[in-house]
Amino acid sequence: MRRHRDRSLTYEELQSSLLIMRRAMGWCGILLPTLCLLYTVMQQGGVIEPSVSAYYYTRVHGAFVGILCTMGMVFLCYVVPNKMERGFALVGSVAAFGVGLFPTSDSNPGRTYLADKLVTPYTGVAGNIHMVSAIALFLIFMVFAGSFFVRDEKSDTEFPLEGPEAWRSLFRMLGRTLRFYEWRTLDVGIINPQKRKRNFLYRLCALLIAAALSIIALSKILNWHHSVFFWGEVLAILAFATSWLTKAEHVLTDQGKMIDLTGSVTPVNAD
Repeated sequence: MRRHRDRSLTYEELQSSLLIMRRAMGWCGILLPTLCLLYTVMQQGGVIEPSVSAYYYTRVHGAFVGILCTMGMVFLCYVVPNKMERGFALVGSVAAFGVGLFPTSDSNPGRTYLADKLVTPYTGVAGNIHMVSAIALFLIFMVFAGSFFVRDEKSDTEFPLEGPEAWRSLFRMLGRTLRFYEWRTLDVGIINPQKRKRNFLYRLCALLIAAALSIIALSKILNWHHSVFFWGEVLAILAFATSWLTKAEHVLTDQGKMIDLTGSVTPVNAD
């Protein structure tokens, strides 16, 4: 009867709450580019904006801001035992709010929708905040997919909770992830076949995010068509969404385990 007064959570309760938050984050990542593409087809005759962020100035403005702020809240509530992972989540929260609340510089000043309200003398400053926040957010998603998600959930032996060794472990694992030719040798000690498959998918998502960021940077440096920038962003967003939905065990769930919408884990018979 007094359980509600105790703020401590059991391992199972913590995992259940994390599954819900990871699913929310993943579906936000699926929903964002989907809404932008639907709006493009239905309202703009298939003409895409220069970037996903540019849809802030269209009629999906409210959904854009709402999705990014939801992602920021998920990161803010993302409480895990690993202090470094928690720290990255807090930075990710600030970055997500920065992307959602500070608009990118509008490349189409002639548009009328929301222009009078959103284009101000501070738009240039807001655009810089938006750009830094977006880069930070994508890098954090890459770190989560390529480092935090691939480790064993029940131990922090690969990630000491604090100290210089934690940073060395993090970047060592991320480096292994980006060296895709070493993947086959990384999980030889993992018995669970589903975990090995999930780790492969996490690393693939991290690599796709890195590749997408490289494409985005090259498109700006070499002045490629803006569609390259847009589709690079879409690729990075879908890659991060896939990694979070996989971590939430929407796919590649362990055999003999069923997870409902509330994050509760129910064993199932193999018969």
